[in-house]
Amino acid sequence: MTFSTALKSVAVFRDGFGYYVREGKVKLENGWASTDLMPNAIKGTVRFYNLDKGDKIDQVIVGKENRLDFATPAEIKSRLADKVGLRLTIITHGHQRLEGELAKILDDMLMLKNGEAFTGVPYGSIESILLAGFPERIKVSSDTPNKVATIGVAYLQEGIRWEPSYVLDMSKGQGTLSLRATMQNTTE
Repeated sequence: MTFSTALKSVAVFRDGFGYYVREGKVKLENGWASTDLMPNAIKGTVRFYNLDKGDKIDQVIVGKENRLDFATPAEIKSRLADKVGLRLTIITHGHQRLEGELAKILDDMLMLKNGEAFTGVPYGSIESILLAGFPERIKVSSDTPNKVATIGVAYLQEGIRWEPSYVLDMSKGQGTLSLRATMQNTTE
């Protein structure tokens, strides 16, 4: 349910703005996807879109936490099945905060890896689970809520521009004037 995007195109404006278009594939989980992309967009110019026919983006939620919901400790194992390798923050019923990469899912506990150390956390002791580094959640309205979808994002961002430079080539009394553009990019 987490995905990263690849830059598909950028339109560069001379005044220092770029219109970026990025896309990525993600396996939806009950229609939800998460991403780590937080563009520094100008005045709310972020637009998420779906490339699959009949599907549409229903909600976009941006926050500090991306909580993984579960009703019972038994449900945790299935909810984490496709999240091995992701960074998690686990909060226990005793208010202990554990962070690390989800290394393994066992029958009665999960294993977090932090550096070279492993920590076993029993499912029954878990109060909440947060996906670290994926603060943006996207809800896709689809007839197939657990499919692989292609989601894109377009936004206007400052930090890229071009400057013209001209070259005049004189040869035997004739001249050729060429225009070149010099790119200055501080965002990508």
